[in-house]
Amino acid sequence: MKSIMLFVVLTPLLLMASQNTLQYQGREGPVQLPVVANRITVMVDSSRFTNWESILSSDASIDPSKEPEKLWGGFYVVHLLNGVDPLTVIAHLNARPDVAFAYPVFSNPKGEDIYITNHVVVHFNDAVSLDQIDSIRSARGLIPVLTLFRNPRYQVFRLSAHDTALPLDIATEISVADMSVNSFPSFILPLKPNYNPNDTYWTNQWYFKNTGQFGGPADVDIDLDEAYDYPIVGTDTLLIAVLDDGFVAHPDFPWTRVAHAWDYSSIDTLNPYGDPDVTPYLLSGHGVAVTGIMAATTGNAAGLSGVVRPSERARIIAHKIFTDGLHSVPAPEWVVAKAIEDAVDLGAAVMSCSWSGSTPPGWYAIYDALTYADFYGTVVVFAAGNDTSSVNFPSNHPTVLAVGATDSLDHQWTYSNSGSELDVMAPSANIDGNWGNFWIIDRPGLSGYSSGSHGCGSVDPDYNCRFAGTSAACPQVAGIAALILLYRPDLIGQAARIREIICQSAEDQVGDAYDTPGWDQYYGWGRVNALRALVMSCIYCGDANNDGTIDIADAIYLMAYIFLAAPHRETVSTRKGLETPTVTEGLTFLTRCT
Repeated sequence: MKSIMLFVVLTPLLLMASQNTLQYQGREGPVQLPVVANRITVMVDSSRFTNWESILSSDASIDPSKEPEKLWGGFYVVHLLNGVDPLTVIAHLNARPDVAFAYPVFSNPKGEDIYITNHVVVHFNDAVSLDQIDSIRSARGLIPVLTLFRNPRYQVFRLSAHDTALPLDIATEISVADMSVNSFPSFILPLKPNYNPNDTYWTNQWYFKNTGQFGGPADVDIDLDEAYDYPIVGTDTLLIAVLDDGFVAHPDFPWTRVAHAWDYSSIDTLNPYGDPDVTPYLLSGHGVAVTGIMAATTGNAAGLSGVVRPSERARIIAHKIFTDGLHSVPAPEWVVAKAIEDAVDLGAAVMSCSWSGSTPPGWYAIYDALTYADFYGTVVVFAAGNDTSSVNFPSNHPTVLAVGATDSLDHQWTYSNSGSELDVMAPSANIDGNWGNFWIIDRPGLSGYSSGSHGCGSVDPDYNCRFAGTSAACPQVAGIAALILLYRPDLIGQAARIREIICQSAEDQVGDAYDTPGWDQYYGWGRVNALRALVMSCIYCGDANNDGTIDIADAIYLMAYIFLAAPHRETVSTRKGLETPTVTEGLTFLTRCT
């Protein structure tokens, strides 16, 4: 009965480390959460709410000049006057019948705001029975939301309205009672698309076929035109999941090629399941852009080419994880984790994520979701980030491909992140290292990147010429993974093998002096190459020169490949020097291409 009675009495703000810092017990120990001084979050009780004015005017500490800003799931950011104690304001608002929850805003180690929600995610250990879990939940008044990763002990709970306990306290109570593998409050993380515009007609797509048309040296590209010569036979399609800000049909990517679409950003208390409308309202259409880079319709005498050809063989799972509006924010981490899990369960062979997060707290469910994806063989590709720092989470997860960006001189792009978790690079920015000169399909009309300062003059507004960043690099690598799997469908489900092929077929020592032999922290294994990746995938079946027979010609072809431009070989199991992480129970942890 110890674990059940534990929840009968709970002291709010249990682990207050100081007036300005709270904490909870995380997987690796106490997690310090500095409280932001002039902002709080508030969710109203819809059954009793009349208007915001009555709430805002009820406390003189609230700044009346700033309107509440909508977050996710009914939460709003409320601004306070300078010098007031946010915890005092929170206690006052939580006593109001028309306020369901009021919480602090916290700061992560990078100084970014993170927002706590009225949810707790618990991965109970095997010693806790399902009946005990239900008793714990009932005694604490927690409302079950969903189960993650097909594991009945991995649960998301919601607090009852007007529960004054912080989710930090509940998560800590479970952790310190040794009932869980992991227990953590749900945060809205500072994930962000690695934005900026890009799009092109074939002769402008220098990153696919570079003849020096924009001033840089020729052949600074991914040799896509040569990879196109490898025929993709059969009629099977491949599912590629795109987790982003949504999708709309485009002349270069019709809706018939969308296999499944779901809006996870709309999941909240009133809408617990989300909905199928993935339109990026009031957003530029980052998801449209990255989808086109992977698989815009190729060979239709219009618009742009995508990495995958024949493009109709690629079908997209469009999972929207960013909320609508001028101040778009991501869904909480367990919602993003669910979007990853569902994409895997729908059969995604490849997953492309052109966004990045930050440091803990609040990443455990996404971490375990990526382990889940690897267990089921999904090749997951992430942008490394655009803030000139180390490789961001989730791209530093051991089983994903972390992709940095190079410019048209083959140098590391100015803003591209680097570090021990970087895997490969793909071309993105212009010769001068600035944003732009990467073309994308854009939201049709003037609602996308083509509006305002990102416009491209007389260019068709359904396209745009000013994209860049690791957001542009990531879908190229995801597209190469899809090409390999279309050419070698027998490798579907072998994510580690695909990572190995992509890393070991990358072109090494093509950058500046920092691009040292083998892996390095600035260029990873090198700039990806679609042709070489397909050649390496042929090595596994013997027909290296792709002539339909296995003979001496294959040996000659491989000799030329190896000695003229061989990938640098190294032991790949220990380069990163990371400890084996704790993973979801019952899943086998596979080695990444390190």
